[in-house]
Amino acid sequence: MDAFHLAFRETQGIPDSFAMWEGYVGAQPDLALVFSEKVPPDQGRDYFELWWQQRGAAQVEIPDSEADAFLRLAENWGTPEQLQQWMTRRDGHRSREYRRWAALLHHWGRDNEAWALLHGQVSEPTFPSFMPKAPRDQLEFRWVHSPADIVNARNYAQLLQASGDAPGMENVILTVAGKDDAPKWFLEKAAHIMARKREYGTAVELVLRAQAGTAG
Repeated sequence: MDAFHLAFRETQGIPDSFAMWEGYVGAQPDLALVFSEKVPPDQGRDYFELWWQQRGAAQVEIPDSEADAFLRLAENWGTPEQLQQWMTRRDGHRSREYRRWAALLHHWGRDNEAWALLHGQVSEPTFPSFMPKAPRDQLEFRWVHSPADIVNARNYAQLLQASGDAPGMENVILTVAGKDDAPKWFLEKAAHIMARKREYGTAVELVLRAQAGTAG
């Protein structure tokens, strides 16, 4: 693909070069996704569909770079039905691609399906096996006055849960998860809390935030 990018750039401005590339891509559909980003959107959609018919929906091996391009472009030009077919055929790639599958489902408003996918991959974080040593009033005081103390926040939430105060525990977890720099543990814990409330869209967003920047 790098060679294609270079050759395309170097032929810019040459008469009839675009028609030449159209013919080339027609004969080499594995390049159709790359080419779809070099043409106007209406034409790009056509090349996306060409790729889907010749590659995405066919029983052919798709390299990771091509898969990445499909998942990127599917947000604008793909359909939930195409993604469902893609997920079925590439189940062996689930651990690598599931976040992007879920993001697409979320984009299309299919949050129940997105959460079902994420729930199968992202377990709810648990509290430590040992209880906090500090008393509840001390943990509560620090939570009120130093809410940025993440260790204390988790200890306080754990103690609230152990004492039967589930709403209090949830409030602490969700408050921390609402911060821009919320740690992954709190985001994923909050996601499962929101899913139990059937707030699947929020749950999906929390998991995708938690896993932003990770591989896949």
